[in-house]
Order: sequence, then structure tokens, then C-alpha cells
Amino acid sequence: MNIDFATCALVINASRTKTALIFHNKLQKRMQPWGHIEPWEFPHEWALREVKEELGIDWKMDIEIHKYAEAMSKNPWFVPNPVAICRSLIPAHKNIAEHEHCDMWYIILADDSQDLGWEENQSKRMTKQEVMDLADTETFQSVKQMVTHYLI
Repeated sequence: MNIDFATCALVINASRTKTALIFHNKLQKRMQPWGHIEPWEFPHEWALREVKEELGIDWKMDIEIHKYAEAMSKNPWFVPNPVAICRSLIPAHKNIAEHEHCDMWYIILADDSQDLGWEENQSKRMTKQEVMDLADTETFQSVKQMVTHYLI
């Protein structure tokens, strides 16, 4: 089975009470922005770009969690560590065979006052309880685990 490298961005507000999730049409699940890393990108660069593309909001990397992110930004040879690396099984769809992802998770801060910009992915801000109330068929277990750990 093929393994693809991907990055996930758990987008949270500064008070750590909400996360911004999208609805993934192919997988029919509510989840964090994620995707395959492009050959010209490092994982943290992808996370920041994808949040802008999928949610239409401005952001910054959480330097309290990614402790060296600010210092590393001054040295292009250092890449901020993800907070977690998880395996995900991605089901077959159309001409793409079932495969695994090696998902690198980053925590991204975004201001609550920004409108989530994309209707087609049904972006939505959710509290910890709202995410935990989703059925297992409505989200991934990894989303619930990250929300449990990073939201209050």
C-alpha cells in the first residue's frame, strides 16, 4: 500500500475554545484543513498556505506550542516540528486506490472575528463539545484526539 506524506492544520482561536473545520466532500467527514505536501514545500509552509486556501483566513503558527517556530523563521534551515504525526487510512475514490497518509499536524492560530471564506467546503467553527458530539462516521478519531488535547 502506498504511503503519502500530508500535513494537517488544527486551526484554533487564541482562547483555545474553538476550531475551524471544513467538510470534506469526497470523504463525507468534517475535518481539519489537510492535504498532500507539494514537492517544493516544507510541511509547515503547506499548513500555512492551505489554511488560507481552504478557510480564506489569516493565521500564524502557535509559537507557544511550536516553541522554536519564531526562532526558526530567522534561520531557513530549521523546520518547525509538528505536534503529532499520525497514520490515516484513506479509502479508494474514483481512480485513486486506498492508501495511507503520514499526517504531520501543526497548530495554527486564527482570529475568531474573521469570516470563514469558503461556502463550498462548509467551513464551520466548532467548540470542543460540538466536535466530540460528532458521530465516528462524521469525523476522524485523530480530529477528536487533537481537539481534546488542544481545546479547553
